[in-house]
Amino acid sequence: MDDISGALETCASTQAEREIEILPTDTNRWVGIPAGAGVDGLDWLTVNIPVALAGPAMAAHAVGTPKGGRRWVVDSAGTDTTTESAMAEAVIGLLGGYPFLGPSRKHGTVWYGTGIFGDDGSWSVQRDGKGSCQGGVIVTMKGKLLERLSDRGLSVAREVVKLGGHPRRVDVMAEGPIPTSGLHELYELLEAERVHLPSGLTWSYQRNKVGHTLYLGSQSSEEYVCIYDRRGVLRAEVRGRGKAGEALLASLLGTEGARTVVGNHLARYGCIWSCEAGAAVYGAVTGRRS
Repeated sequence: MDDISGALETCASTQAEREIEILPTDTNRWVGIPAGAGVDGLDWLTVNIPVALAGPAMAAHAVGTPKGGRRWVVDSAGTDTTTESAMAEAVIGLLGGYPFLGPSRKHGTVWYGTGIFGDDGSWSVQRDGKGSCQGGVIVTMKGKLLERLSDRGLSVAREVVKLGGHPRRVDVMAEGPIPTSGLHELYELLEAERVHLPSGLTWSYQRNKVGHTLYLGSQSSEEYVCIYDRRGVLRAEVRGRGKAGEALLASLLGTEGARTVVGNHLARYGCIWSCEAGAAVYGAVTGRRS
């Protein structure tokens, strides 16, 4: 791009038009909120809770089916999974119980014999692991459930960790108002190589009819950041898996609040926040200067 200033003027006008289009929504109450205000907290938590089996472990292997799929064959019986069942029910209780969680259904998966899944897709509890997945209960809580829980599920997360749970995926988010100079403007600067990420870090960008999404870091890595504008708000999410997820949850459960955690992780991406568009994006979701 030869003349980035002209492009930024165009982007500013389209940004204003886009805000007009997305204001009439159920979340337009956030439009006009001060920078750093709005919702923040957990947005996804998947935890593996190890459970000691009460009997000898089963060995199982996958076999092919006539239609090209596969099914599990148990090599030896005799495993008592009552401890897994008890843990699964205990977790259901932590989440508020079946009346609070709402309609759900049971069905097995490739790796787990029994799964309880909320009909709205916001939670699941899986047990009866097969093969190497025996001896554990997998709990997943997503945003739609977390926003119904007090403190967006932090109290539940603490209890699950006390039970020995190991995070497998953790998403922490913070929302703020959409700034006049926003994601698309920041993308234009990255594309024109006017601003740069620290060495070794990558970025990608998506645009569709509902808004813009900027990814900082590879989506295949243990940790990356996703920033997007939807329905009148700007949201930044730090997404961690494995060890990165464990560290992310530890920070959140420690003395740091969710907005601080998000801000600290955004700061790792260096000087992109020093430009006008970057500073506006950073300030909107953190409430502080870059």
